[in-house]
Amino acid sequence: MKKGFTLIEMLVTIGITIMMAGVLLAYNRSSERQLALSVSQARLVGVLTRAKAHTLEKFAGANGGANACAFGVHFAPGPPLSVVLFQNLPANADEGCYGPDGTPTYGRTYADGEGVETVEFDRRIIIIDSTPLDLVFDGPYLSVYVDGSPASVQVTYNLETVEGGDALSVTVGPGGEITAR
Repeated sequence: MKKGFTLIEMLVTIGITIMMAGVLLAYNRSSERQLALSVSQARLVGVLTRAKAHTLEKFAGANGGANACAFGVHFAPGPPLSVVLFQNLPANADEGCYGPDGTPTYGRTYADGEGVETVEFDRRIIIIDSTPLDLVFDGPYLSVYVDGSPASVQVTYNLETVEGGDALSVTVGPGGEITAR
């Protein structure tokens, strides 16, 4: 009797190995997309939280943005998707943030020259559905403005991979609460 493996045993072993490698490779790609999506969600929550914190610091007496009236985020559609953290500046620096009648002298939307920081996201991530371009946190009682108008309901940003399938969301309530799902 000869020792060793037959040709059929070798082919079956190689076939099983190839199938297992294919499953592992597909699983690895899926988890890679999920990781990119989770990192992008965390980055979005981070930039929204920084805008909110700058607004609260401004009205708490900290000099986070000496001339700033409010802080917000501007979504620049991609690819790649990017978000600009910006400070709303008064229309006239001599007048300040509010006119004599108490109305704001700033627009509560993004304007050129107001950017503080730009955050770029992974090329595989997009925002789906209709998304407001500007979200502003205004003090001193932390009101939220969406594209220049007061937010009466929560605003949800849905992040998805370009390939589709996986999705996560970030929600901002009218009182400034930020929730990731």
